[in-house]
Amino acid sequence: MPDYVPNALAKFKHPKLCIPQHAPRAWKMPKMTQYATTDDSNFLEVHSTKQVQAISSIFLYYARAVQPAILPELNEISNQQAKIAQGQFN
Repeated sequence: MPDYVPNALAKFKHPKLCIPQHAPRAWKMPKMTQYATTDDSNFLEVHSTKQVQAISSIFLYYARAVQPAILPELNEISNQQAKIAQGQFN
């Protein structure tokens, strides 16, 4: 499993980062707002949806076998995909 992540990144032609990121997701300063905002994102095309699902499945296998710390992020991605498929994404 030592070459699993580099091979997965190469498979999906992920660009090499100048500054390494050692966390599942880049940290963003939370915006403290009192009111909820709506997301005006466009839906993904079928090809892009399949690519997100393929990437998620590869890293889900890796998360279950080696690095369970990325499971919450994979869960969030799958929840967003499910909402988009059902037309409930706001």
